[in-house]
Amino acid sequence: MEYVEIKKEIVEEFPALKEKRSSFGYRLMFCRTHEELMNIVKKLKNGSVMPLLLWMYKEENH
Repeated sequence: MEYVEIKKEIVEEFPALKEKRSSFGYRLMFCRTHEELMNIVKKLKNGSVMPLLLWMYKEENH
């Protein structure tokens, strides 16, 4: 199992994230264009989800 480190501010906002018995789901989507990303974001406005933006990049030192 892999873990994602979560910033302190997010855990403070959602303290249930610290509880091992809590059940959370997530969905990772890969958008190939900015337009595709924006269409997904527009649909999320009406949902009951917490949007989370993640940047992935290659570090120059490696």
